[in-house]
Amino acid sequence: TDNVEGLRSQSKALSVSVERNTRLTRISLLPNQTGVNKTKALRRELGIYAKLGLVKTITCDRGKENSKHKLTSKQLGTTVYFCNAYHSWEKGTVENMNGRIRRYIPKKTSLENLTQRQVSSLENILNNTPRKCLNFLTPNERMAQITNQLSGALPLRM
Repeated sequence: TDNVEGLRSQSKALSVSVERNTRLTRISLLPNQTGVNKTKALRRELGIYAKLGLVKTITCDRGKENSKHKLTSKQLGTTVYFCNAYHSWEKGTVENMNGRIRRYIPKKTSLENLTQRQVSSLENILNNTPRKCLNFLTPNERMAQITNQLSGALPLRM
């Protein structure tokens, strides 16, 4: 998981979480980058998958937004790991996704007028893009395969 910032002078950010095997991405709009807001976002983004036992670990950086990692770990029943300082490649999947997001929301773009509806639309685009690493399945299709194997037909948030 990671955050994507808009303008440094503004407080809004995007919380981005990517599941490594399916590349399924969850994005939430944060009013500001506090540990409480990040924890709430992770609970919303990953809660249903944690209940299915699909969230085993979370890797993040040592930013202030991850200060409530113990609460996140407790609520999701997972372990939180931190990358080493200035080693962003240790969370390369989410860094790659941040680059994809930047195709739609370039750096130095204000997030102040961005709505959760627009963020959900972007998430939908990203999760319905076929990926070579998934044999040209989309992240939604791959996650549906996994969840169907585990629990029958589980509706995914689209």
